[in-house]
Amino acid sequence: MCRKPQLSAGVGGPDWQTHHVDALPAWTPPSRRSLKAKFSKVAVIAALLACFAGMGWAFTLNKTPELPGGTEIEGVEPVYGAAAVPGQTPVKVDLRVGYRGQITLLDSQQKAIPLPDDEVTYEPAQAILTFTPGPGKAVTRFDKGLYTAQVVYWPLANPSDRKIFQWSFTVV
Repeated sequence: MCRKPQLSAGVGGPDWQTHHVDALPAWTPPSRRSLKAKFSKVAVIAALLACFAGMGWAFTLNKTPELPGGTEIEGVEPVYGAAAVPGQTPVKVDLRVGYRGQITLLDSQQKAIPLPDDEVTYEPAQAILTFTPGPGKAVTRFDKGLYTAQVVYWPLANPSDRKIFQWSFTVV
C-alpha cells in the first residue's frame, strides 16, 4: 500500500488517502540460504580451477630433461641444469639396482677432477653414488661457476659394457 496525496475540492491542503496498488508484483529479496548455496558452488568451482592451474604450473616449473639410458640412471643431484647450487652440495647419481659407476667432475675451468673411490660412497642395495665435498677430499668446496659432472656406469654382470652420462650445474 502506498499513500498518495489527493487534493480536496476547494479546501487548502492535501488530504491523504490510502490507495491499493495491485499492478506491481511485490519484490522479495532472495533468501540468504539460496545466496549461500550459489556462493558456495561458485567458491568450490573457483578453488578447483585454481588447484588444477597450480598443479599444472608446478609440474612445468622444475621440468628436468629426460635422463639417458632408459632406466639405468634414475636420478642425479644437483638436478640437471640447476642454477643456484651451494658450494657444499653433494653430487649424487642414483643408478638402477645392479649397476655401478664412477664420478668425475669438470670444474669451472673445465679441468677434470677424478674422484677417488674411497671419497665416493656407494650404497649397493640402492645403487647410489654420492660425493660430498669436504676437508682432505679432491674437492673441499665448489667455487662459484659452472661445473659438469660425469658418471661412467656399467652393469655388475658385464663391467665391460660401460656408458657415460654428464650433466651441468652452476654453483653460487
